[in-house]
Amino acid sequence: MSWFINNTNVVIALSNIGTLIVWLIYAQLLYFNFRRQRRPRLVIRRAGGNGLSATCVISNMSAEPIYISYIISEVKYKGKNITSDVTDVIKSGHGEPAAEGGGNSVDYRQGPMLSGGYMHIGQYRDLLLKTIELEEGANIDEIIENTESVTVYIICIYGSEDKPIGAYRKYFLISNEDAVMMRPASWDTIRLSSMRKRRRLKKEVLNRGEESG
Repeated sequence: MSWFINNTNVVIALSNIGTLIVWLIYAQLLYFNFRRQRRPRLVIRRAGGNGLSATCVISNMSAEPIYISYIISEVKYKGKNITSDVTDVIKSGHGEPAAEGGGNSVDYRQGPMLSGGYMHIGQYRDLLLKTIELEEGANIDEIIENTESVTVYIICIYGSEDKPIGAYRKYFLISNEDAVMMRPASWDTIRLSSMRKRRRLKKEVLNRGEESG
Protein backbone atom coordinates (compact mmCIF):
# COMPACT_ATOMS: atom_id res chain seq x y z
CA MET A 1 0.00 0.00 0.00
CA SER A 2 2.83 2.33 0.76
CA TRP A 3 4.17 1.81 -2.78
CA PHE A 4 0.79 2.73 -4.27
CA ILE A 5 0.60 5.80 -2.02
CA ASN A 6 4.10 6.87 -2.94
CA ASN A 7 3.54 6.27 -6.66
CA THR A 8 0.03 7.58 -7.10
CA ASN A 9 0.85 9.43 -10.29
CA VAL A 10 2.35 6.31 -11.87
CA VAL A 11 -0.67 4.19 -10.90
CA ILE A 12 -3.07 6.76 -12.34
CA ALA A 13 -1.07 6.99 -15.56
CA LEU A 14 -0.99 3.18 -15.95
CA SER A 15 -4.71 3.00 -15.19
CA ASN A 16 -5.47 5.61 -17.85
CA ILE A 17 -3.31 3.80 -20.38
CA GLY A 18 -5.06 0.50 -19.63
CA THR A 19 -8.49 2.14 -19.95
CA LEU A 20 -7.45 3.70 -23.27
CA ILE A 21 -6.29 0.32 -24.59
CA VAL A 22 -9.58 -1.32 -23.58
CA TRP A 23 -11.59 1.44 -25.31
CA LEU A 24 -9.44 1.19 -28.44
CA ILE A 25 -10.05 -2.57 -28.63
CA TYR A 26 -13.76 -2.06 -28.03
CA ALA A 27 -13.93 0.67 -30.70
CA GLN A 28 -12.09 -1.56 -33.15
CA LEU A 29 -14.54 -4.42 -32.54
CA LEU A 30 -17.46 -2.02 -33.08
CA TYR A 31 -15.88 -0.76 -36.29
CA PHE A 32 -15.25 -4.26 -37.64
CA ASN A 33 -18.84 -5.25 -36.83
CA PHE A 34 -20.19 -2.10 -38.49
CA ARG A 35 -18.03 -2.65 -41.56
CA ARG A 36 -19.13 -6.28 -41.79
CA GLN A 37 -22.79 -5.27 -41.67
CA ARG A 38 -22.28 -2.52 -44.25
CA ARG A 39 -20.24 -4.68 -46.62
CA PRO A 40 -22.24 -5.79 -49.66
CA ARG A 41 -22.48 -9.54 -50.13
CA LEU A 42 -23.73 -11.00 -53.41
CA VAL A 43 -23.72 -14.71 -54.16
CA ILE A 44 -23.83 -16.29 -57.63
CA ARG A 45 -24.46 -20.02 -57.53
CA ARG A 46 -25.62 -22.97 -59.61
CA ALA A 47 -28.90 -24.72 -58.86
CA GLY A 48 -30.16 -28.00 -60.23
CA GLY A 49 -26.89 -29.66 -61.17
CA ASN A 50 -23.40 -28.77 -62.33
CA GLY A 51 -23.91 -28.85 -66.08
CA LEU A 52 -25.01 -26.19 -68.55
CA SER A 53 -28.64 -27.00 -67.77
CA ALA A 54 -28.12 -25.71 -64.22
CA THR A 55 -29.90 -22.48 -63.27
CA CYS A 56 -27.92 -19.38 -62.33
CA VAL A 57 -29.16 -17.97 -59.02
CA ILE A 58 -28.24 -14.54 -57.64
CA SER A 59 -28.73 -13.96 -53.90
CA ASN A 60 -28.44 -10.76 -51.88
CA MET A 61 -26.87 -11.62 -48.54
CA SER A 62 -26.17 -7.97 -47.67
CA ALA A 63 -27.70 -6.21 -44.68
CA GLU A 64 -29.51 -3.75 -47.00
CA PRO A 65 -31.36 -4.01 -50.31
CA ILE A 66 -29.53 -3.69 -53.61
CA TYR A 67 -30.66 -2.36 -56.97
CA ILE A 68 -29.56 -4.49 -59.90
CA SER A 69 -28.50 -2.27 -62.79
CA TYR A 70 -26.89 -4.75 -65.17
CA ILE A 71 -26.31 -8.47 -65.56
CA ILE A 72 -23.47 -9.19 -67.99
CA SER A 73 -22.58 -12.55 -69.48
CA GLU A 74 -19.03 -13.12 -70.74
CA VAL A 75 -18.12 -16.18 -72.77
CA LYS A 76 -14.61 -17.18 -73.80
CA TYR A 77 -15.21 -18.66 -77.24
CA LYS A 78 -12.35 -19.81 -79.47
CA GLY A 79 -9.90 -17.79 -77.39
CA LYS A 80 -11.91 -14.56 -77.57
CA ASN A 81 -13.96 -12.93 -74.80
CA ILE A 82 -17.49 -12.08 -75.94
CA THR A 83 -19.80 -10.10 -73.65
CA SER A 84 -23.55 -9.54 -73.75
CA ASP A 85 -26.06 -7.61 -71.65
CA VAL A 86 -28.56 -10.16 -70.34
CA THR A 87 -30.34 -7.84 -67.92
CA ASP A 88 -33.63 -7.92 -69.84
CA VAL A 89 -34.21 -11.05 -71.90
CA ILE A 90 -36.85 -11.35 -74.60
CA LYS A 91 -38.63 -14.70 -74.39
CA SER A 92 -40.92 -16.60 -76.69
CA GLY A 93 -44.14 -18.16 -75.50
CA HIS A 94 -42.22 -21.31 -74.50
CA GLY A 95 -39.82 -19.42 -72.23
CA GLU A 96 -36.86 -19.67 -74.61
CA PRO A 97 -34.73 -16.66 -75.53
CA ALA A 98 -35.97 -15.23 -78.81
CA ALA A 99 -35.58 -12.30 -81.12
CA GLU A 100 -37.60 -9.16 -80.52
CA GLY A 101 -41.09 -9.05 -81.99
CA GLY A 102 -43.74 -11.65 -82.70
CA GLY A 103 -45.62 -11.31 -79.43
CA ASN A 104 -42.65 -12.27 -77.27
CA SER A 105 -42.54 -11.31 -73.59
CA VAL A 106 -39.65 -9.61 -71.81
CA ASP A 107 -38.13 -10.91 -68.57
CA TYR A 108 -37.07 -7.77 -66.69
CA ARG A 109 -34.26 -8.43 -64.22
CA GLN A 110 -33.36 -4.83 -63.43
CA GLY A 111 -34.72 -3.61 -60.12
CA PRO A 112 -34.44 -3.82 -56.34
CA MET A 113 -33.67 -7.00 -54.40
CA LEU A 114 -34.32 -7.11 -50.69
CA SER A 115 -31.85 -8.42 -48.13
CA GLY A 116 -32.04 -12.21 -48.20
CA GLY A 117 -33.75 -12.17 -51.60
CA TYR A 118 -32.74 -14.15 -54.66
CA MET A 119 -33.39 -14.28 -58.40
CA HIS A 120 -33.17 -16.94 -61.10
CA ILE A 121 -31.71 -15.59 -64.35
CA GLY A 122 -32.05 -18.74 -66.44
CA GLN A 123 -29.86 -21.66 -67.42
CA TYR A 124 -26.17 -21.21 -68.09
CA ARG A 125 -26.71 -22.78 -71.49
CA ASP A 126 -29.14 -20.00 -72.45
CA LEU A 127 -26.73 -17.34 -71.19
CA LEU A 128 -23.96 -18.86 -73.29
CA LEU A 129 -26.03 -19.09 -76.47
CA LYS A 130 -27.46 -15.59 -76.09
CA THR A 131 -23.95 -14.17 -75.66
CA ILE A 132 -22.65 -15.91 -78.79
CA GLU A 133 -25.71 -14.65 -80.78
CA LEU A 134 -26.32 -17.73 -82.87
CA GLU A 135 -26.86 -17.45 -86.57
CA GLU A 136 -29.58 -19.51 -88.23
CA GLY A 137 -28.48 -23.09 -88.72
CA ALA A 138 -25.57 -22.83 -86.26
CA ASN A 139 -24.33 -26.04 -84.68
CA ILE A 140 -25.02 -25.61 -80.96
CA ASP A 141 -22.96 -28.64 -79.91
CA GLU A 142 -19.95 -27.33 -81.83
CA ILE A 143 -20.32 -23.90 -80.20
CA ILE A 144 -20.42 -25.43 -76.72
CA GLU A 145 -17.41 -27.58 -77.57
CA ASN A 146 -15.39 -24.47 -78.49
CA THR A 147 -16.40 -22.53 -75.37
CA GLU A 148 -13.80 -22.40 -72.60
CA SER A 149 -15.67 -20.54 -69.86
CA VAL A 150 -18.82 -18.66 -68.89
CA THR A 151 -18.70 -15.70 -66.47
CA VAL A 152 -21.66 -13.88 -64.93
CA TYR A 153 -21.18 -10.27 -63.78
CA ILE A 154 -23.58 -8.30 -61.58
CA ILE A 155 -23.47 -4.48 -61.43
CA CYS A 156 -25.71 -2.91 -58.79
CA ILE A 157 -26.25 -0.05 -56.35
CA TYR A 158 -26.02 -0.85 -52.64
CA GLY A 159 -28.04 1.16 -50.11
CA SER A 160 -27.14 4.83 -50.14
CA GLU A 161 -23.75 4.30 -51.81
CA ASP A 162 -22.99 6.64 -54.70
CA LYS A 163 -20.73 4.35 -56.68
CA PRO A 164 -21.91 0.98 -57.99
CA ILE A 165 -20.61 -2.33 -56.68
CA GLY A 166 -20.18 -5.57 -58.53
CA ALA A 167 -19.60 -9.29 -58.28
CA TYR A 168 -18.82 -12.10 -60.66
CA ARG A 169 -18.47 -15.87 -60.85
CA LYS A 170 -16.54 -17.72 -63.52
CA TYR A 171 -17.06 -21.32 -64.62
CA PHE A 172 -14.82 -23.45 -66.83
CA LEU A 173 -16.48 -25.89 -69.19
CA ILE A 174 -15.11 -29.42 -68.81
CA SER A 175 -16.14 -32.01 -71.39
CA ASN A 176 -16.35 -35.73 -70.71
CA GLU A 177 -17.89 -38.68 -72.50
CA ASP A 178 -21.39 -38.10 -71.11
CA ALA A 179 -21.87 -34.34 -70.84
CA VAL A 180 -20.31 -30.91 -70.41
CA MET A 181 -19.74 -29.97 -66.77
CA MET A 182 -19.05 -26.55 -65.23
CA ARG A 183 -16.18 -26.16 -62.77
CA PRO A 184 -16.10 -22.94 -60.70
CA ALA A 185 -12.90 -20.95 -61.06
CA SER A 186 -13.17 -19.86 -57.40
CA TRP A 187 -14.76 -21.25 -54.27
CA ASP A 188 -16.93 -18.17 -53.75
CA THR A 189 -18.30 -15.22 -55.67
CA ILE A 190 -15.67 -12.54 -56.30
CA ARG A 191 -16.65 -9.07 -55.02
CA LEU A 192 -15.77 -5.88 -56.88
CA SER A 193 -16.04 -3.43 -54.00
CA SER A 194 -12.67 -1.65 -53.75
CA MET A 195 -12.60 2.05 -54.61
CA ARG A 196 -10.57 1.45 -57.78
CA LYS A 197 -12.86 -1.30 -59.02
CA ARG A 198 -15.96 0.72 -58.15
CA ARG A 199 -14.68 3.65 -60.20
CA ARG A 200 -14.22 1.28 -63.13
CA LEU A 201 -17.75 -0.05 -62.63
CA LYS A 202 -19.13 3.49 -62.60
CA LYS A 203 -17.36 4.18 -65.88
CA GLU A 204 -18.79 0.94 -67.30
CA VAL A 205 -22.31 1.94 -66.25
CA LEU A 206 -21.91 5.38 -67.82
CA ASN A 207 -20.62 3.81 -71.02
CA ARG A 208 -23.74 1.66 -71.15
CA GLY A 209 -25.95 4.73 -70.99
CA GLU A 210 -27.00 4.66 -67.34
CA GLU A 211 -28.39 8.03 -66.14
CA SER A 212 -28.88 9.15 -62.55
CA GLY A 213 -32.26 10.21 -61.18
